[in-house]
Amino acid sequence: RGGGGRRPRLHHAGLAIANLLAAPVFPRPTRVGTLTVFPTTFDRWLAVRMLRGGPSTDRIRFWRTLCRPGTVALDVGANLGIFALAAASAVGPEGVAIAIEPEPSLAESIRRAGRHAGVDHLRVVEAAALDRDGRARLESTPGHGGDHHIAATRVERGTVVRSVRVDDLCAEHAPGVEVSAIKIDVQGAEAQVLAGTTETLERHPHAEVLIEFWPQGLRRFGTD
Repeated sequence: RGGGGRRPRLHHAGLAIANLLAAPVFPRPTRVGTLTVFPTTFDRWLAVRMLRGGPSTDRIRFWRTLCRPGTVALDVGANLGIFALAAASAVGPEGVAIAIEPEPSLAESIRRAGRHAGVDHLRVVEAAALDRDGRARLESTPGHGGDHHIAATRVERGTVVRSVRVDDLCAEHAPGVEVSAIKIDVQGAEAQVLAGTTETLERHPHAEVLIEFWPQGLRRFGTD
């Protein structure tokens, strides 16, 4: 993870400038294996290009094996929706894939990718998954479209976004349908997401949870 320090800050500043200069050509379709996503900025396009092959492709392939046909699979912190699209292809039209992404341009990018793929069973929820329904503030790192996160302090900064519980989303979009897999990557707020997923996990004890473990990010939210 790129945290503090001079080099990461300079790197993100350079990417922020590149994003600005390249803005007229984005979003643009980009292939990741059999999937097509629509990066919204140069840095997201670069990140997708780096996903081709290697461990990242293995993780997507493994994720597909967790999403059983005819079930519900959730991508929490979906970003460009690569895992959401993979889930949609794995669960098939009898199932439901739910992409949860609070950043507006990324949420729209996932919708566009879903339309491009002709996937009607992909639901895009433009919100932050937390332990409560309401509002939260979304902070972003310019030049790093993979690092937008819910504000961990009470400082009045960032964009106000809707917050939702995974439990409520499952009840709304696929009541009574088995949940097979949940992927959570939310820059340190994973414990808050899980706190809003307790009912789902109790009802679906065989659901597999693929979760990011980033100690520095977790500590920022008071967990470890």
